[in-house]
Amino acid sequence: MMNTMKTNAKKQISGKISHLHLYIQSFKSMDKPFGMTILLDAAYLLVLFGLFLLFLIVLKAVFLPVATALQSILGLFSVIGSSGQINPAVQTALSQNFSTIKWFYFKAAMIILGSVAVFFGINSLYKAFIWLHLTKQKQTTAYLKKFVAINMTWQLLWLLAAIIIFLGLTVKAATIGLILLLFTYLYLTPFFRAQLTEKHTLKQAYKETFVLGAKKFRHFAIPICVMFITVVFAWMLGVLLMTLLAPAGIVFFAIIFLVLATAWIRLYFAVIHKKVMG
Repeated sequence: MMNTMKTNAKKQISGKISHLHLYIQSFKSMDKPFGMTILLDAAYLLVLFGLFLLFLIVLKAVFLPVATALQSILGLFSVIGSSGQINPAVQTALSQNFSTIKWFYFKAAMIILGSVAVFFGINSLYKAFIWLHLTKQKQTTAYLKKFVAINMTWQLLWLLAAIIIFLGLTVKAATIGLILLLFTYLYLTPFFRAQLTEKHTLKQAYKETFVLGAKKFRHFAIPICVMFITVVFAWMLGVLLMTLLAPAGIVFFAIIFLVLATAWIRLYFAVIHKKVMG
């Protein structure tokens, strides 16, 4: 009985040391490949910012004719109201303006769908390069194509789930549902991307993601809490220092912190995943 208790105590101590060891290992693993993931994350944010500006420019170009058409319609209705009659010229002008508004909805829908597709594609490509460097895999065209294609399906399915929840539930239920969906997505996505190798098929990647995510949750529960505490503490300390030393640079600090925190969380997960799956 005493031996059993000692064995259990050793196991508990070993578990604690293991978590501490993995936490320290995540900082020791900040080597050249990790630095490359930081550069890729920074480039990714710059590309997204550029795409957002391009989206606004295109949307403005599409919206301007509609604004002009609405002004014309208001002017034509005032003419109709004063005369009480619709002459052929006014009727033609109304028809043209209504056609412009109708085509606006079609163009806006195409722009939004196209933007989502481009975002998913660029996001998937950047994540492919990041995971290649993080896991130190050999870069191949087959891997990149497979990663991008499968990761885009993953993102699309979660987007569809979010749309269904948003449109199909009440405000309160949808809010709770979307929050739970977001946390589930954030938890399972690293598992999914870790399965995206040349050996895994689409079916295997999805199956192993949900199976491993459920079975191995106990191994990730403590690290997730540690991640949260570390990031929050580092953020509070950084904000305090920036407030005292350089208040004007708080926005710049926030961007740098976002890149570094995201890169470290990804690396910490990779270290744990390698140990657990080891």
